[in-house]
Parts: sequence; structure tokens; C-alpha cells
Amino acid sequence: MTGPSTSGVRVEQDGAHWVMWGEIDAAAIAPVKDAIDDAMSRHATFSLDLGDVTFMDSAGLRVLYLAATTATEPPRLVGTPASVRHLLEIAGVTDLFALTD
Repeated sequence: MTGPSTSGVRVEQDGAHWVMWGEIDAAAIAPVKDAIDDAMSRHATFSLDLGDVTFMDSAGLRVLYLAATTATEPPRLVGTPASVRHLLEIAGVTDLFALTD
């Protein structure tokens, strides 16, 4: 029996809300890629809980960027850690999101 995953993405509320935790990289995104793609095709707005993210690489940034460019309103990022805020700033995409605590 395996224990809970130390990183990943959970798509909730019929795809309108995503919860990310741990190290968000290609390995964490891959198992839910289809659910994320489906959510982006069906919803105009998203909220993402990033409060438990400890690391994010370009694969995680790509998912955030795709959500922002698909949405009609800036996705709401909740509990965004300083390291992810810094990544958004470096990439020059901070303005695509509504950052909340």
C-alpha cells in the first residue's frame, strides 16, 4: 500500500478549483494533465490553491500560464508562496493573475 503523494495537483469543483501541493513539476502535472485540459476547455475562471507548494518549475508555470490565457478573468491564486511569486515575476506574468492570501 502506498501513502499519500508528497506532491501533486487535485482538480475540484468540476474543474474550477485546483489544489497544488509539494513540488510542482512535470511528474506532478502528468497524472492530471487530461483533467486540467478538460477544465480549461469548460471553465472561464479558475482558482488555484498554492498554499502548500514547496517548489515549482517551468512545467508548473506553464500550467498557470495556460490557465491565465484561457480564462476570461485572471485566475485567483490563493496562498501563493514567495518562491512561486518570484517565479511569476521573473517570467513577467504576475499581472495575469489575482494573488490573494
